[in-house]
Amino acid sequence: MKKYSKLFIVFLLVLSLAVSIIPNISFADSGTDYPGNDSGFDFKIDPPESTIIYFDKDGNKIHDTNSIYWIEFTLSDDGKYLSFEANNVSIDALAVKGGNGYRLYENLGSSRSGFRSPDNNGGNIPEISHYSFNIIIDIPEEPWIGKVRVIKTVTDPNNIQSPEGISFTLIGPNGYEKTKETDDEGIIEFTELEEGQYTLTEDIPDGYLSSIGNGKTIILPDDADEDYIAEIEVENRKIPDESDPKGKITIKKLVIDPEDNIIEDGTEFEFEIYILNESEAWTLLDTVTIVGNSSVTVDGLNPGEYMIKEIDIPNGYTLTSDNNLEVSILEDVEANVDFTNQKDNETPPKWKGTIEVIKNVVDTRNATPGLSGFAFRLYKTNESIEEFISEQTTGSTGIVFFSDLGEGFYKLYELDRAGYIKGMSNSGLSLVLNRETTNEDRLLKVNITNIADYPDEENPETPEEDDDDDDNPPPDEDDDTPPPDEEETIEEEIPEAIPETPEEEVIIEEEIPEAAPEIKIESEEILPEEEIEIVESVPLAAPSLPATGTTSEYIFYGFGGLLLAIGQFIRRKK
Repeated sequence: MKKYSKLFIVFLLVLSLAVSIIPNISFADSGTDYPGNDSGFDFKIDPPESTIIYFDKDGNKIHDTNSIYWIEFTLSDDGKYLSFEANNVSIDALAVKGGNGYRLYENLGSSRSGFRSPDNNGGNIPEISHYSFNIIIDIPEEPWIGKVRVIKTVTDPNNIQSPEGISFTLIGPNGYEKTKETDDEGIIEFTELEEGQYTLTEDIPDGYLSSIGNGKTIILPDDADEDYIAEIEVENRKIPDESDPKGKITIKKLVIDPEDNIIEDGTEFEFEIYILNESEAWTLLDTVTIVGNSSVTVDGLNPGEYMIKEIDIPNGYTLTSDNNLEVSILEDVEANVDFTNQKDNETPPKWKGTIEVIKNVVDTRNATPGLSGFAFRLYKTNESIEEFISEQTTGSTGIVFFSDLGEGFYKLYELDRAGYIKGMSNSGLSLVLNRETTNEDRLLKVNITNIADYPDEENPETPEEDDDDDDNPPPDEDDDTPPPDEEETIEEEIPEAIPETPEEEVIIEEEIPEAAPEIKIESEEILPEEEIEIVESVPLAAPSLPATGTTSEYIFYGFGGLLLAIGQFIRRKK
């Protein structure tokens, strides 16, 4: 029991210590208590009151002037609690004084409540005597502001319409709509525009066309740089009528050679003339034909925008100047446009060659074999791709031609060789046809030889074997020179019926000890005595053994039987 009493006393001591420490711990909302007066703050409200304070963007207090930077403090009716709300301002530190100390709050942001001073000695909350604070100015991101600039021009042969005083209306997001007139330079600026899509329209003067028609869409992007300006050029062009002075266009055609020299040329060239209509579309007005190195003038044209286009350029000519040339025709004005074509050098004909395949036949039973009926197929090769050219079959002459072939790589296959040994590989014969592989007639000759195939003849010779025989020609029948001595000696010493004894058997005889009484050869045939001479040809270092198997075994069988008979006879006598 005493043990538990001691533990209970220790528990009470720890609990009282914790209670004494917890009030001094700084929580996010409770603050930290300090004795005495606060100091070192930028702003102080003494006596305390509910108030609103304005600041500039540098954090300085402003009097009698509203600002986007402000803090509003509210003191409770009993004077014990303080709260605040701020705009573009946050409180970094707040000290609330009351009684004998003050409570410090930090990092409060822009809106909090429930601030008070520390408890007095009696454990009660005293009234707030003053409060002090430091602030941080939160400068807001300024809104993106863009501009639309309109630049007005007027095309009028009579110079009646001025670019000044023409009305434009800009309509944009969030109900934006504003109308302005151009200044004396024909310029308007719509400013302080937020990002988004806008539409620009023009109050078009009578008798004129506008380049933006019924309106133009303008996008002010949100990712554009500051002070972004969308610049729009708008042109007013007078609609022509019969009273307007006329203009004309002269079109000139030049023909040059590859060295840029003007040359005489009677080729005809065609041109189309277009006019820009009220719908801002090109409309075909006329078509003219011009002979090389001459010109044509088209007159009686109303003031306006025209385009000249050369069409169907003849083969062998290249237009070296710009095409689709645009010109403006004003009051009594002649516009000149030049078109230049270069006459190309005549292209030389492409090189063409021929492959001649000559068929030869070797027939041991026919001195004049036929050469017709041999089929060949030619392919043009490009890396691993083979493109079929044609197939040719030999006639009586045995010759076929593959003509009108360009330079390149080819492969020749022989298809039908019934009764003959092939004259070339089944994988085909690769050929190169160009100026270097052909003769002066651009001809590449290929000889293909086939040999007649007779199954009853062993090992028929092929062209490849003929080449080998050239290196080692057969001996002349009239040549009396005898063959080498070694070959002659072996043929005389070894009977034809007896196969040659391999040298390995001699080695086996060397391994038999000299004390062996008898050597038996595991063979059904009995070698003749002449074979001893083969043993004599063994090198001197090889040991020799007594000859075995020279006497017939039946003699020994008979001799043994005779001895047995004599023994039986003697036994009966006894």
